[in-house]
Amino acid sequence: MPRFDVQSIPAIWVRELTLFKRYWRGTTFSAILEPLIFLFGIGLGVGAFLDEIDGVKYVIFVGTGATATAVIFSSVFPGMYNTFIARTFQKVYDGILATRNVNPVYHCIELVRDASFDRLSATSWWNVVALLIFAAITCALSVRTITRRLIT
Repeated sequence: MPRFDVQSIPAIWVRELTLFKRYWRGTTFSAILEPLIFLFGIGLGVGAFLDEIDGVKYVIFVGTGATATAVIFSSVFPGMYNTFIARTFQKVYDGILATRNVNPVYHCIELVRDASFDRLSATSWWNVVALLIFAAITCALSVRTITRRLIT
């Protein structure tokens, strides 16, 4: 099993910083604008009809929820953005799926597709066999690695 490479940390930080420089304006703008829209639109609009919810002013109730939603979206966006870029423009997932016989993801996708379209046949069993072989090899390697680490 490969060891953690400490020297790669600066490269990863540079990559993430470069990506963040591209989309920080959109993230910051939406993180500020979205809670304000919720607060003015829903908080003050519906708040005119509702005064309190369980002893809390309705505007404070909606403002807290809108702020929490903005924090969640701001933290989730970078992961979704990187996945979208890797899938759409960098074709990383196409490269993963291109390695047909070695890649267990390919066999899983084939099984799901065959089961979804009701096309399970004798060739589907080859995908099952490939996944079982992969699972056996992975299990043997992980047991060997764990045993080696526990002993040493």
